[in-house]
Amino acid sequence: MPVYKIGLTGGMGSGKSTAAKVFSELGISVIDADIIARELVKLGQPALAEIAAFFGKEILTSKGELNRTRLRNLIFENEKLRSKLESILHPRILQEMHSQAGKLTASNPYCILVIPLLLETAQECYVNRILVIDTLNDTQRHRIKIRDGLSDKKINAILRTQCPPALRLAAADDSISNNTDLAALYHQIKCYHQQYLILAQQHAIACPIMNEHTKRPIYCPTCKAEITWSEENPWRPFCSQRCRLIDLGAWATESHRIPGEDTVKLDSDTEE
Repeated sequence: MPVYKIGLTGGMGSGKSTAAKVFSELGISVIDADIIARELVKLGQPALAEIAAFFGKEILTSKGELNRTRLRNLIFENEKLRSKLESILHPRILQEMHSQAGKLTASNPYCILVIPLLLETAQECYVNRILVIDTLNDTQRHRIKIRDGLSDKKINAILRTQCPPALRLAAADDSISNNTDLAALYHQIKCYHQQYLILAQQHAIACPIMNEHTKRPIYCPTCKAEITWSEENPWRPFCSQRCRLIDLGAWATESHRIPGEDTVKLDSDTEE
């Protein structure tokens, strides 16, 4: 039986790691995309070799390890280079996350998948429910400055690559406001934890063991692209976040489109 998956996401500095730690303290398995990404670029890993081959050996230290600061500066405000890096890492991260989730036993009622760019990379179809950690813009910027020591210019550049908070909340099943202290965050998470235990139990009863007969092709309601429906994920048939936003009424114009997402030509866009 596939474990019930909660996709935990939020903007930079929203408190995703802190929230994940609280879930872990409650006995829930946490699979973190950032931790996996760091493992994937360790010395000797194929992903590191591919990154070095494309970006050049100047992004490596004298020991052959990844120089994160140098790479970050290289892709700063360069969407093409950032997209290339994401194309190398994201498929590997996704594969490893779901490999780890697939190995969880029945003793795990549900698991948390921490995916910072869950919506930006259209991964919402891989989770059963989306939990967004939300924070005020000023609070977010203050946390980033203290934690990472970044300038306002770099913070602005990073936030521009992320889904706008309003659209992130529109796509969420659940949300947590993380603007005060740890006690308030813990209280909200504890309430959701009880809710998720019930939902996971209902899911286990309603969802039979997955096999090839429980999967079949269907079509995205927005762009008609063929995707795979399964009894594990019956309620998220969109092929991408762009298509989901269009369905919500937020057309993916230049001001709303997800960075790196190819624009789909819709019938309504064609000229007569």
